[in-house]
Amino acid sequence: MTRKLTYAGWKTVNRTVLETLPGKTVLMAFSGGKDGSIVLHFLDIAGKEFGFEFEIVGATFPNHVFPRNEVERLSEYWHSRGVVIRWASPELPDSVLDEAERSGGSACRICQKTK
Repeated sequence: MTRKLTYAGWKTVNRTVLETLPGKTVLMAFSGGKDGSIVLHFLDIAGKEFGFEFEIVGATFPNHVFPRNEVERLSEYWHSRGVVIRWASPELPDSVLDEAERSGGSACRICQKTK
């Protein structure tokens, strides 16, 4: 069974939390992906409806996923919707991911910890 993801449904599920937010500032870690973009879209609507603000921080790692042009593209899109994303760059080379794999570690774990 496929359920349609809508703001109305999301708001219903999260109403008890949303009702505690008026006058507050919510901080969101933004991955730049589809899931994070949907949440950001919903937060934008909810902030206006429930009276809270939010700040968005995106991490530009791994570098091959977030080259400058991709960060600019995402920033421009969200800025056109009135949302400003503050980007943080851990300034690690992508090679740390390869090194983790070679040593029996997890590249995904390194990425998560870095962000």
